[in-house]
Amino acid sequence: MSLPPPALGPKQAVDDVPQHRRGRWHGLVYVAVPRSRRLVAIAAKATSRPPRDLCRNAHVSASRPFGLYAHEIDPFVKKLKAALAARCCRPFSIAIDGTLLKLWSEDGARAFDALAVRPSSALAAVVDAADEALGAFGREPYFAERRFHLSVAEGDDDDDDRSRSRDGSDASSDSDSDAGGDVVDVDVDAVIVKAGHRRFEIPLEKTRPVL
Repeated sequence: MSLPPPALGPKQAVDDVPQHRRGRWHGLVYVAVPRSRRLVAIAAKATSRPPRDLCRNAHVSASRPFGLYAHEIDPFVKKLKAALAARCCRPFSIAIDGTLLKLWSEDGARAFDALAVRPSSALAAVVDAADEALGAFGREPYFAERRFHLSVAEGDDDDDDRSRSRDGSDASSDSDSDAGGDVVDVDVDAVIVKAGHRRFEIPLEKTRPVL
């Protein structure tokens, strides 16, 4: 007499599987750059592309793209806040100029146009803090050659971030204006972390300016 087949439990639905067992969420640490008329005009002049296609979701990366499991995201943000505080990271400014850079994606699959961002000790300190936080989770640091840049590729959506362009104008419509020369100074008072659909804004304390 054959034995009956063993009873099987109900099949686990995908939505019941904890996120940290499904895979990592794409993440990035960056500072936001508002899409001002001057920035768009400089990018259009450098690339010879239509202004409407340029500088949407503009930002300057302070880390490599990385992956975090869901249960790592909040501890990572906490670690980054501590690393920024330990380096006394304060509000600072960055200068974006009209120098066109031809860069390659990290995997070498595609080339893209970017504008150069002038060297900044304050921005470097943010990168150091991100490196420390990522290292605590076994992720790779920023590239050995720090070529800060702003990609002029079109993004997915619009962020309401705290960085401010000093020309005081928003480029929600196209513009050919080139007033002020080929440099945009941007004031930064927050560091942004994106991990999957989650977004964190880490304000920089204003008790002491960074030169």
